[in-house]
Amino acid sequence: MSEYFWLSYPLTTDTPAYGGEKGFYSDSIKRISEGDTCNTSSYRLTSHTGTHVDTAKHFFDNGLTVDAFEPEFWIFNQVQVIEVNLTKEKNIVQENAILPLVSDKTDLILIKTGMSHTRGKKDYWEYNPGLEPELGRKLRKNYPFLRAIGVDSISISSWQNRQLGREAHRAFLDPKYGDKFVLIEDMDLSKVHSNTEIYKVYIMPLLVQGADGAPCNVLAQVK
Repeated sequence: MSEYFWLSYPLTTDTPAYGGEKGFYSDSIKRISEGDTCNTSSYRLTSHTGTHVDTAKHFFDNGLTVDAFEPEFWIFNQVQVIEVNLTKEKNIVQENAILPLVSDKTDLILIKTGMSHTRGKKDYWEYNPGLEPELGRKLRKNYPFLRAIGVDSISISSWQNRQLGREAHRAFLDPKYGDKFVLIEDMDLSKVHSNTEIYKVYIMPLLVQGADGAPCNVLAQVK
């Protein structure tokens, strides 16, 4: 038997954004309760709001955009969950916490920091964990089957270490290692652990032509 879990958050008007800004706006256009024949809303958000993907275009003008990936790219069959322990003072995921655990066949790594329980609080964005650039370079260079990294942090760039975060984005998304790689940020990993048997993960980004990133739904099939 298997079941399905959402690894993405629904968009709400309380959805946090990097730097503590408001991430998602919803406005009513038509309402049956006000005499209209149907309910219709308009939404306003950035390409990096809520659970979302970053493509190489986010940091490289010559990088691939969301709509340039073939449909089957977004299905992952060799998924690893790696749990790390961090603090506010030491909140950068180092290479030695990840590399010894990665399987050669892994196509998606989900890095669980435990930040999901702080979502909705200021700490979620102000002290969010980040990833070190060298981790990105070594993963991209040495694991050819790896196509994506997902994190339960609002960004792989720590708000307290933004310059390091920019370098980390460039390291992970560098087209010299191949364009067909994405980051998934602001994931809900509260239901999965390092020993969770995950059969497949499906990532479904909003297909916007030329987009450097996009909100997405993420679905996991687990035992």
